Amino acid sequence: MTSLQYVYLNGNKLTSLPESFKNLTNLSETNVAYNNICTA
Repeated sequence: MTSLQYVYLNGNKLTSLPESFKNLTNLSETNVAYNNICTA
């Protein structure tokens, strides 16, 4: 999760992370755990 970044704008979540990581799990189900993570 070296490129994990969440951006909240007007209630809309934008995720920017490696495509390979997207394929591993559905972060929309675990966004609470990673709510404020920003390693960029």
